[in-house]
Amino acid sequence: ARHAGHGARARPRPPGGGVRHDDAPPPLLRTLYLAEPGTYLRIDGGRLLALKNGDELLSVPLEKVDQVLASDEGAVSFAVLRALLARGATFMLQGTASEPPGLLLSAADSRVDLRRSQYRRSEDAAFCLAAARAIVAGKIANGRLLLRRHYRFRAGGESPADEALHEMQAHALRAADLDALRGVEGAAARAYFAAFAGLLPARWSFPGRCRQPPGDPVNALLSYGYAVLFHNLLTLVAERGLDPYLGSLHAAHNGHPALVSDLMEEFRALVVDTVVLRLLGSDDIGDGDFVIGADTGCRIGLPLRKAFIAALEAKLQSAVGHPLGGPDGDYRRAMRAQVAHWIEVLRGEAPAYRPFMAR
Repeated sequence: ARHAGHGARARPRPPGGGVRHDDAPPPLLRTLYLAEPGTYLRIDGGRLLALKNGDELLSVPLEKVDQVLASDEGAVSFAVLRALLARGATFMLQGTASEPPGLLLSAADSRVDLRRSQYRRSEDAAFCLAAARAIVAGKIANGRLLLRRHYRFRAGGESPADEALHEMQAHALRAADLDALRGVEGAAARAYFAAFAGLLPARWSFPGRCRQPPGDPVNALLSYGYAVLFHNLLTLVAERGLDPYLGSLHAAHNGHPALVSDLMEEFRALVVDTVVLRLLGSDDIGDGDFVIGADTGCRIGLPLRKAFIAALEAKLQSAVGHPLGGPDGDYRRAMRAQVAHWIEVLRGEAPAYRPFMAR
C-alpha cells in the first residue's frame, strides 16, 4: 500500500490565447496504490486503513485520497466505496492482459449535452482525422525529445532516429486517412524503440515491443507503466463526463476505452519511458527482480513494483509547464488540461486539437 499526495501550485491564467485550464484546485489525483497482495481496505473514523493479516500497512485521512488504484488481489469494504463516492473520489481495479479494468464512479453524472457533442464528432470523419493526426504528431515529437535528451550524453551526441522520426512527424500531419496515419505511427514506434534500446545497459535485452504478455523485463516495465498512465487518464476522462470509448485515432470496439488510449499517447515517452530508462540504468535492479512464467510472461516482483510505482508517482508529480499556456503544475495537471482542451474542441470552443508537446 502506498499513498502519493502532491501539492503543485496553480498560477494565474495568462492573458490571451492558449488552452483554457479548468480551475480544479491542487493537489490533483492523490492516489492510494494497493499493490500488496492480500490487502484489506477499510475505513475507521475518517481514515482509510490498509491491513494485511491484521497488521496495519498504512493509515491515511480519507480527505487526502482522490483515487484508489488496486493492482493485485485483495478486498475492500462497502463503507470505503460509499465514502469515496460521497467525496467524488474513484476506485480503480487495474486490468491485466486477460481481464479488463474497472472504475467505480458516481451514477449522478448528468452531462448529457457533452456526450451528445462527443457522439456527433465521432461521426465526423474529417474531425477524427485532424485530431488523430495531431495526436500522432505529438507522440512522435515527445519521443524524439526523450531520445535527444538522452543521446546528447552518448558518443556523437545525436539520436540515430531523429531524422527519420522528424520526417514521420511531418508525414503524420499529412496522412490521407486513418489507415495511412496508423501506418506512420507503427513505423515511428519501431524506429523509436530501436533507438530506445540503444540507451539501455547491455545487460538488458530488448527485442522490441511485445505486449500480451510481455516477454522480458523491459517490456514488463513499459507495459506496467503504461497501465498506470492509462488508469490515471481513464479517471480524468470519466470524471469530466466524457465517454471513454469514443476516440479518434484508436478504433472503437467493445471493451477498449479508445479516447483514453488517444490522449495518453503524448505522455508515454515523457512519463513512463523516462522512468524505465532511469530504473534500468541502476545497478540495484537485476534479473531476480522479475519472474518469468510460461503462461504469464515476465512479471515484476513486488519490491521492484513498489519502487516503480514510487518512481512513476514522482514523475507524475514533477513540475512541468504547459506549452500552450495556463498555470504551471505537474504532469497530472497537464493531462487534465489536455482533457479540458479536448472538451473545448468537441464543443467548438477551440478550432482544433493541439497535442501536449514538451519543450
